[in-house]
Amino acid sequence: TGPVLFFLLGVLGILALLGMVRRNERQRIDVETQVTAEQVRMRLEAWIDARVAVVQHLGNKQFIDQDDIDSLFAEQAQHLVDLYPGIQAINYVDDYWVIRIIVPEATNQPALDQDLHDHPDEEVVQALRQAETTGTIAGTGVIDLLQGGKGFVTYQPLLVKSGLALGYTNGVFHITKMLDDCLAEDNLRQRFRFRFSDESGSVVYRHPDTSTDLAWDHAAELAVMVVDRMWTLKLAPSPSHLAEHQTTAAEILAGTGLVLVTLLALLLYVFLRRQAALRDSQAKYRLLVENQNDLVVQIDAAGRFLYVSPSYCQVFGKSEAELLGHEIIPQVHQDDREALDRSLADLQGPPHRSFHELRFMTQDGWRWLAWSSRAVLDYAGRLSAITAVGRDVTERKKLEDKLVQSQKMQAIGLLAGGIALSLIHI
Repeated sequence: TGPVLFFLLGVLGILALLGMVRRNERQRIDVETQVTAEQVRMRLEAWIDARVAVVQHLGNKQFIDQDDIDSLFAEQAQHLVDLYPGIQAINYVDDYWVIRIIVPEATNQPALDQDLHDHPDEEVVQALRQAETTGTIAGTGVIDLLQGGKGFVTYQPLLVKSGLALGYTNGVFHITKMLDDCLAEDNLRQRFRFRFSDESGSVVYRHPDTSTDLAWDHAAELAVMVVDRMWTLKLAPSPSHLAEHQTTAAEILAGTGLVLVTLLALLLYVFLRRQAALRDSQAKYRLLVENQNDLVVQIDAAGRFLYVSPSYCQVFGKSEAELLGHEIIPQVHQDDREALDRSLADLQGPPHRSFHELRFMTQDGWRWLAWSSRAVLDYAGRLSAITAVGRDVTERKKLEDKLVQSQKMQAIGLLAGGIALSLIHI
C-alpha cells in the first residue's frame, strides 16, 4: 500500500501543481486583457475629445464676419484635419442648415450643399435644434453619413468676433476611419480582437472584420464615453496570442513529474520488497542462531562484542547488554591468550579462517571451547569484524587427558616389566 499511496499522492500533487500553473496563466491573461482594455478606453476617449475640441475651437470667435468665414474657414479646417488624423470632415453649415464648405472636399463631395432639414436621420435635426437653442455643442448617435458609412456628427454655433452666430461648425467622425487611426498599432491589433457597441447595443466596429461572437475567452468589457454617448468596448486576446501562452511546457513538466513519480513508486516497491525479504531472512537467521546449542558471537577488530547468541549468554550467565561492547579477552584463560592472538592474526590473511581451542571462564568455571572463526572484510579488504561459532569440548578434552594418562601408565608398566625380566635372567 505504501508505493500505491506514494504514487497517488504524487499524481495528485502534480495535477494540483499543473492546475495552479494553468490558473496563474489564466489570471495573467485576464490581467493583461483588463489593463489593455483600460488603455484602449482612455486612448479612445482622449482621441475623440481632442478632435471634438478642435472643431469647437474653430467656431469660437476665429472669424470677423461672413466674408472672413468664406475665405478662411477651409484653410483653417484643412490645417486641423492634417494635424488631427481621424477626422472625416470639418464642415461649415449656414443659418439655413445647408452645408456650404466641406473639408477635405475630395472625400466628402456628396455632402456639399445638402440641406440638413432633409437629412434621413432624425438625430441630425434634433442635434441642430439643440445647438441652435442652447448655443452649445450637440452631437448625434451613430448615423448613416452623407459621405457614406457609419459615424456620428457634432454641431456648434459658429461665433464671429462680435459674438454673433453665423451658422455652425460641423465635425464629422467616420467610425471605421476614426478607430482604425486611433488603434493602429500592429502589436495591439495582432494580440487582441475588439468590438464597440453603441448605446443601443448595435455593433458599430469590430476588429478583425471577420471576428465573430462565438468564443470571447478572457474578455474584458468596459463602458466608453463618446462625446455624450455611452459605448461599450469588448476586448479579448486573439487566438494566436492565446496560443503563444498555451505552451506545452506545463504539460511536459507534468508528464516528466508523472514519470519520476512512477519510477520512484516502483523503486519504493522494490525497496520495500527487499526490506521485507531481508527482515524475513534476518528472522530466519535469528531463529536458527538463537535456537541452536552452538555459541555464536561477532567481535570487532579490537575484540569487542558486536553480537552474542542467547546460548552464549546462557553459558556465561550474563545478559546481552552486559556483554555487548566489552572485550572478549578477560574471559579467556591467561595461558591461552597468546593462542588467541595468533588465531586473530591468522584471520588477517587468506583464507581468513582459523580454528582454535581455548579455555573460557563460564558460570560453571573454566571450560574448553572450540572456535571456528571467519573474518568479515570491508570494501578495502581490511578486517572489520570476526564471526565465530563455538562448542563446549571440555568432556572431550578430559577424555583425551585420561587417554594420555592411561598411555603413560601403560608405558611405565611395560618398562617396569622389562626391567624385572632382565633381573631374573641375571
